[in-house]
Amino acid sequence: MTAIVGRPRLPIPRQAPVFVNGPGLPWTPGSGQSRLREATEVQTEDWKVTAMGHGDTHRKLHELFNTKDFDGFDEHLAASFAYDDLPRGLSVTSAEEFKDWLRGWYSTFSDARPDEPRYLEGADFSVALFQARGVNDGPLGDLPPSNQRMDVPFAEVLHYDGEGKVRAGAIYYDQVTMLSQLGHMPPQGG
Repeated sequence: MTAIVGRPRLPIPRQAPVFVNGPGLPWTPGSGQSRLREATEVQTEDWKVTAMGHGDTHRKLHELFNTKDFDGFDEHLAASFAYDDLPRGLSVTSAEEFKDWLRGWYSTFSDARPDEPRYLEGADFSVALFQARGVNDGPLGDLPPSNQRMDVPFAEVLHYDGEGKVRAGAIYYDQVTMLSQLGHMPPQGG
């Protein structure tokens, strides 16, 4: 869905979502340009277009995580849902398991946050690139709290069904760097 704020109030057809290619350049069908867009606003002199899409849903999910509103995830997750934490080799297959997995991050890092997020989206997916930050003040599996800070880049990919609900996801991060920062592994040499 696309909302227009300001003047002029011109309708944008629902079947033609706003795609931004680079710094404010519109995507043109058949141009060979990427259909990815950063989920932001497009501003012109007299009006701005706010594109509502999967990137916005992804951002909302991160806001829910930051406020520990795990039940708020329910309206955004499909009934058939799966998620993979690839570095840990962990898969969850329901919304409840996913919310438990999220709570696990908070039990390990009570101040966990996805900082400096950047959201990209396509027709049925979104990607979030962010810095995962937090102090390890709870156990990490069998490892005791180290009270050291984690600051590791993460990439999260979400896939959406036809109703705009998240049906699947995966997260990618460097577990060795995370464990090294927390003092659970020796620092890796260059």
